[in-house]
Amino acid sequence: VGSEMCIRDRYTATGTDYGCFSGLGVKETAYFPIYMWGPVAGFSFGDSESTKFDVPEWSFFADKLSQPAILSMRKAQIENGGGSYKDLLWYNEKLEAQDAVLNLDKHFGGKVEISTMRSSFEDKDAVFAAVRGGDAVVNHGHLDLGTFDIQANGVAWTVDAGADNYNFPGYFDTAKQRWDYYRMRAESHNCMVLNPSEEPEMQLQSRAPIALHSKEKGAYSVIDLTDAYAKYADSAIRAVGLTDNRRRVLVQDEVDLKEPSEYYWFMHTYADIAIAEDGKSAILSKDGKRLYAQIAAENEDAKFTVLEDKPLPGSKQIEGQKLLPSLHKLTIHLPSTERVRLAVAFTPLQANEEIAVKTEPLLPITDWKIEDGTIPSVTELYLDDEPLKGFAPGTYHYTMELERADAPIPELRVDSAFKTRVIQAESMADSSIVEVFDEESEEPVIKYYVSYHYQEPIGLLNGKVKYKPVGVTASDVPEAVNVPENTIDNRLDTRWSAQGYQWIMYDLGETKTVDAVALAWMSGNARKYRFAVETSEDGMKWEEVWSGTSGGRTSDFEVYSFNERSARYVRIVGQGSDVGSWNSLTEFGIYKTKNKGAE
Repeated sequence: VGSEMCIRDRYTATGTDYGCFSGLGVKETAYFPIYMWGPVAGFSFGDSESTKFDVPEWSFFADKLSQPAILSMRKAQIENGGGSYKDLLWYNEKLEAQDAVLNLDKHFGGKVEISTMRSSFEDKDAVFAAVRGGDAVVNHGHLDLGTFDIQANGVAWTVDAGADNYNFPGYFDTAKQRWDYYRMRAESHNCMVLNPSEEPEMQLQSRAPIALHSKEKGAYSVIDLTDAYAKYADSAIRAVGLTDNRRRVLVQDEVDLKEPSEYYWFMHTYADIAIAEDGKSAILSKDGKRLYAQIAAENEDAKFTVLEDKPLPGSKQIEGQKLLPSLHKLTIHLPSTERVRLAVAFTPLQANEEIAVKTEPLLPITDWKIEDGTIPSVTELYLDDEPLKGFAPGTYHYTMELERADAPIPELRVDSAFKTRVIQAESMADSSIVEVFDEESEEPVIKYYVSYHYQEPIGLLNGKVKYKPVGVTASDVPEAVNVPENTIDNRLDTRWSAQGYQWIMYDLGETKTVDAVALAWMSGNARKYRFAVETSEDGMKWEEVWSGTSGGRTSDFEVYSFNERSARYVRIVGQGSDVGSWNSLTEFGIYKTKNKGAE
């Protein structure tokens, strides 16, 4: 972005970019954040974070390249609360009249190779996968060749913990000492590890090229890791793909070892993990959503386990490193093998959806293929004969606001050139489902979901017991005007803001019985904030009583209820929103709703 700004400013001042715009890769830079960002977060690796940020430079590049697709991305940012004076200089409204078409998949070459794939740009619940290749050692890089990213159902299922302390001795000594630190090593990423020891897990001078294969019905990226693992392997290949009409993610490893060796497969996640009895499958749960993981392998002893976020026993144990107790390592461990043929399929599950997932055969990566043709779809959806607002054939998840809690569920009707089946929701707790079939399948190949929501107005809590906090503190106050006290000043035009994983804590003065919080978020009508509600009687031992996302429908109060708890302290733990890593809370209220009266 810095280079873009330099070119843009030079062009603005002089009317020419002096040839800079024709430099190698410059025209591609506008596309990098477009493809690096999934529906929930950015694909992060090395010392980077998954933060999404405002990109006014898109207006400049869209105009200079005459690319309406780039402008459409900028327009979406502006509509979601972004915008800059820079847009006044370069935003070209004429481009809005042109079709904005972007390929769903993209490969970036260079020292850092990246391949990203997705089911949709518009669907916030889209399936997204990415993989990192290129040189093993780069500026601010980690030994993370082959690390992968998965997002689906509005959840970032994988995590990269990013940088550690830049002041550690030898932190930037890429010849040796940097690779002693856990966060720099392959074992701290969604990578494979062979014969773990104190030594770097990958060859430092190695390179891992990526080949992307893409068609409408799917995509996959093959990364050759042989060079990285040449010390122990004659061949090491990983493939990451979107299968089943881009509805599932498949990660497959094929490794031929020089001699019997130890093999680890890691996936880092903040999700809760429930492993099946046989260890061959697991359900990940986060923010009320679920992801089904299933192993297919020649290696009979391939089973899931969960490890803590800390170095393996054979690695250096250095005090003061960044270890995250809430981060889980979904792990497959083969103590001794000469050959690995292993795949993990990830299937997003909808609310109340039963697990009826087909087991895909373990095909050699060289036999992977994508079917020709188009993905079956729906032309239009109707609710009580009215077209569903915001419908697009490639967007599969919708939420409709009901006018009252006891409102009847609208009747769902569909137009499609394909065979369809409609399953009507019986209550607000259910979703209406449209199943779409192709000519050859007896099972649906695509599903559309319409869920229903009613937001209880804050006025309905009048007459309930509302407690007035006697104090409020926060983990971070980076902006002098946006202080914690702003969240209890009865104003929606002030806020507390902090970036990243941050908390704001309220002291009720003494232990109270509580069962609901009412929160208002900045731009809450355009953003979904990820957060948890925690309670404590002593400010030391905390219990999570609610977690999920805000509704994204109002900047006024939303009510989040939970089972009654005795608490003196209530803490909101923020994890950013679907448009960035900032937490911005405008108002807070804490209640006991089951008895009337007021304090």
